[in-house]
Amino acid sequence: MILKPVIDLNEHLDVNAYEVPTRIRERIRLAQPVERFPYGTVETTPHTDLDHIQPYDPHGPPGQTGTTNLTPATRYHHRVKTHGRGWHVQPAGQGALQWTTPHGFTFRVDHTGTHRLT
Repeated sequence: MILKPVIDLNEHLDVNAYEVPTRIRERIRLAQPVERFPYGTVETTPHTDLDHIQPYDPHGPPGQTGTTNLTPATRYHHRVKTHGRGWHVQPAGQGALQWTTPHGFTFRVDHTGTHRLT
């Protein structure tokens, strides 16, 4: 039998490093069981990439790697967002993200799925 502490998903944790520690990774997996890329359907696993919503800056403020600035993404979607041109994402409240595509389409992605914004 494995005894684990209760995880409060409302508790926000962060660290002063780029790498995501296990305790934060587990909270992200529980709070966001599916990736938050528009129309994403891939389940979040312990091996899923966790993308910094606001890009990590090694000279920036402390606490950039945390439960409020990470979202699960497949490796492909992570690279599209990070290295693709014209993809923009920003927090939209209550765990939702607002994505803008290179063609100017805007989507809200939350726990209920993807919703096109006009």
